[in-house]
Formats: sequence, C-alpha cells, structure tokens
Amino acid sequence: MAVGWLIAAIWLFVLALVLACCRVSGESHDQWEQDYTPPPPTAKPLSEETTIHQQEVGPAYLYDDVVELAKIMQAEAGVDWPDWAVMCIGEVVLNRVSSSEFPNSIHDVLHQVDPVQYAPVHESSWNDLEPDEDYIALARRLLDGERVLHNPDVIWQALFPQGERTVMTYHDKILDTTTYFCE
Repeated sequence: MAVGWLIAAIWLFVLALVLACCRVSGESHDQWEQDYTPPPPTAKPLSEETTIHQQEVGPAYLYDDVVELAKIMQAEAGVDWPDWAVMCIGEVVLNRVSSSEFPNSIHDVLHQVDPVQYAPVHESSWNDLEPDEDYIALARRLLDGERVLHNPDVIWQALFPQGERTVMTYHDKILDTTTYFCE
C-alpha cells in the first residue's frame, strides 16, 4: 500500500515539475506559422470527417489541433518515454478521431465524457498547460502523417489491457507502470 502512495506522490511531483518547466512563449503560434512547411502530397490524409482538413491557404490542420494533441501527449506520457512511445499516445487520439465510435475532432475526443476518456483534460491545470517544443514537434509529425503503430484500429490506451487485443505496451521503468495500446 505504501508503494502505491509513493508512486502517486512521484507522479504528482513529476506532473507539477512538467507544468512548472514546460511553458511555451506567447509567440509560439506566430513562430509556428512562419516556420511551418506543409506536408508533402504523399502524406496520408486523415478522414474527411475531422477538423483536420486542407484549408485554402496554410497548413493541413489547425494550430489548436497541434497544441491540444501535444498537450495530451505531454500529460499522458510517463517519465522516461522515448519519442516513438509518446507518438503512440497521439496516434490513439487520431485513430479515435477517424473512428465512427468516437467524436470526429481532436478537441471533442479529448473532452469526451460519460465516461471520461482523458482525465488530464478535466483537471484545472489543463488550461494552463503549455506543451514544450518537443511535444509540439511530435504532434506536427503525427498530423503530417507519420505513424508508429500503423494500425487505425488501436483506439485504447490505458494502464491495463482493454478492447480486443493488445498491440503494443510500453513500460515506464521510473514509475514502474505499463501502458497498453489496444484494438
């Protein structure tokens, strides 16, 4: 029982540290628009039903989509996660956006209730969380079409197996937790 409390205390400390250290300046949006290079035409487009669509001018997705995807990846990733594992979190979100079982936008998938799907979104600290540039870059890679799981049926991610089949797991050695990515 004491180990459980210790893990919870460490997790809260890490979350507080992330919130304190990971601030993006107010100029990030403008800099992102200046630096953005659209994906090549060979990038696999997401479902037409999503809010991620080709606009007449500019990127193939909205800046708010990038920020929200980066925020959930940062909030859900453990302590020692490599980029590919963090991208799996974002890929599950995008798979849900494309699935008829879930809402059809990143915002709506993240804010889904009954039952709550992503707990960090419903915490008071969510609105103040500003993802660091590494998570922004990972979100942009996903939105540009890069994939790790390469399986659109992976729509579950949790600390326990769920759905029909576990496709991949990642074990956080520091927190001693295993995250399951399932169909």
